[in-house]
Amino acid sequence: MTQTRTHFSPLARLLHWTMAPLIIAMLFIGVGMVATVSRAHTTLIAIHKPLGIALLLLVILRVGVRIRRGSPPLPAYMPAPQRIAARLSHLILYALMIAMPADRLGDAIRGGISGHAIRSPAFTADRAA
Repeated sequence: MTQTRTHFSPLARLLHWTMAPLIIAMLFIGVGMVATVSRAHTTLIAIHKPLGIALLLLVILRVGVRIRRGSPPLPAYMPAPQRIAARLSHLILYALMIAMPADRLGDAIRGGISGHAIRSPAFTADRAA
């Protein structure tokens, strides 16, 4: 008798609820980094970099858990286009959660960035002067 999974595994849920607030925090920290040229900029970078590396490691673990333990099936009543959209959006989300910190880490290793890719107009104007 095959048992159908109805929920994500406890580990998958733990990873999800650990990563969700961290990703939201990273978004706010990133906005703060490009919006200020004060001393807070250095502090924000000091938080942003290790948090990004931690999130990259967590998403790699999360992908491994997803591959190993799977996920519950989508509801049978869901129309095919919605099923496709759900699967694609999940794949895109995982790809972005890996690509964004991996790209930044690659830039940092190559020495091509000084802390962030997008510079605020105030920062650019300050440097130009």
